[in-house]
Amino acid sequence: MSSIDFLLENGCCRRCGLIYCGVRNFKYFSSAVAVDAKVEEVRNRPQSLDAFDFNAPVAVGASDQSGEFDLNKEREISSVSNGLSLTYSQVSSNKDQKDSVELSNGSLGQSPQPVCVSCLGLLQVHGTSRATITQMCERTKTENYDSPTFSLSISLPVSVSVRVHVIAAHLCKHRSLDSDKVLGTSVVAAIKDAWKAMVAVAVETALNKRYEGETADLCVPVTAHYTPDVQECSAAMAAAGYLGPTVKKQRNRRRRFCRRHKRDDDDNGLTSDAFSADSDTRNNSSHEQEKTNDCDPSIAGYSRQTVTAVLSGMTVEAIARLCPLQTLAVSSTPVSLAPDEPLREPIYVAGRYCKYSRELCQTPWIINGKAKCSESVEELISGPILPACRAQELKFLSSGREDVDVRCIGRGRPFALALQNPHRASLSRAELRRLQETINASTPHISVSHLQILDKESTSVLRFNQEDKVKCYTALCVVRDGGPRVCANFLKPLEGFAPVTIMQQTPVRVLHRRPLLTRPRVLHTMTAQHVNDRFFKVHLRSEAGTYIKELVHGDFGRTTPSLSSLLGCSVDIVALDVTDVELDWPPPVPDSDEE
Repeated sequence: MSSIDFLLENGCCRRCGLIYCGVRNFKYFSSAVAVDAKVEEVRNRPQSLDAFDFNAPVAVGASDQSGEFDLNKEREISSVSNGLSLTYSQVSSNKDQKDSVELSNGSLGQSPQPVCVSCLGLLQVHGTSRATITQMCERTKTENYDSPTFSLSISLPVSVSVRVHVIAAHLCKHRSLDSDKVLGTSVVAAIKDAWKAMVAVAVETALNKRYEGETADLCVPVTAHYTPDVQECSAAMAAAGYLGPTVKKQRNRRRRFCRRHKRDDDDNGLTSDAFSADSDTRNNSSHEQEKTNDCDPSIAGYSRQTVTAVLSGMTVEAIARLCPLQTLAVSSTPVSLAPDEPLREPIYVAGRYCKYSRELCQTPWIINGKAKCSESVEELISGPILPACRAQELKFLSSGREDVDVRCIGRGRPFALALQNPHRASLSRAELRRLQETINASTPHISVSHLQILDKESTSVLRFNQEDKVKCYTALCVVRDGGPRVCANFLKPLEGFAPVTIMQQTPVRVLHRRPLLTRPRVLHTMTAQHVNDRFFKVHLRSEAGTYIKELVHGDFGRTTPSLSSLLGCSVDIVALDVTDVELDWPPPVPDSDEE
């Protein structure tokens, strides 16, 4: 018996049979004629899988000689047939008749189609009908994304991985291959790709968007659900002798570990004894809940990675012996497809911001659930932009950050907003200018300039090569009471001091959230300016990452040298401004609104 007949005899659909036989050209999956021709070719060729090219073109028609799946051709066929219509031809053998069915406008034929033991109906009418595709696309249409293209992704039940390994093992045994050689490692991915190729044209019609595969920025995700999934995986793991934890047990272990090591007593208003008692109570409750979970098969499943790792480590002989093909019998209920939330690649709105307030943090500052500042630079900038792009959330990227009490003036600090899952990504220059004006008019605390949309790659300058970045500062300093009077002679030790490399231990004020390290920082230039008998200014140009406040007062000798050590008296900082971030990014935007 040929390999394809062996697979069909044991319950595989014709498309899955071709996949197990090595076919990865999904052009043959798009029509019943191509499927029939390819099945007959595979059936009549006795060569081994390793030597025979199963992706060679079939002479179904003149346009089929290329041997590649042509989605443009499928679009033309779809427009002629005015909808999705898959017809499986009747074949002579009885074993092929179980895969024979006609689908037109989503209606099944008189006889129900047996569910494939491999794809669980995904590559049959159950997963490609018009009703299924309409339901799958409804959520994406409701969200109303402005992307002209899309891609498809599908998450299969874990039991499909089990079935693929079992079928591949029995196929190897049927063909008397080496028992240590496991075929079918790419079958799951091929099933997914085949389904995408089969439904792509119909989804294009439903969404009025163009399918671009992995290059599209909008992804339409689908999850395939299979009711006996957990039971089948548990049975397979038990047969394989796997005694490791289920997903639920792993999650409970992590929760218990976090609870045992929690130390935030003040946040809970508990003494140490009370907290210990409360923790024990919760741990006991979790232990009882875990016992209950073990009895619930719906949450006792294994992850896809665990199943694949266990079965991939077994020989063909062991899998075939522990999991006979008879165990793969499928009920009349196939997989059901449920649409997930569409996902779109982030867009990056970049610009420069100036900060004029000394009571404004850069990003939301929350401690123990309480905001330390009423607003932040991030919130002031993103307020008008988020609704304009209809994005769900964002990540704030910037070239460094200033403290709450530090101003950022001059050209401003480069930043980018990574807008997650934006429904609208095409903003004209005029719209961006209006958003910029709205932000600047909404608050006196900040201003933004050069607002524009850039790609992800260009934002890498914000995160990398920090050692090459240079920033300029102006610090207002004061000589503490009892110190000498500030004059030209007093400031002479600072003249010609730079360039110099200073050594800075992690400052005391940030030691709770930074590792204890000694960092070398280059001070490129420094000039001093007399203000009055007690105050003076210093203008600094230094390597990014320099702690300027500690450079002034020395931080109890943790920064050497410092202005205090150079001047021989106690010096402190009163106010600090960032006057320039020497990064010519993003590119300047002209005043004109012309594109």
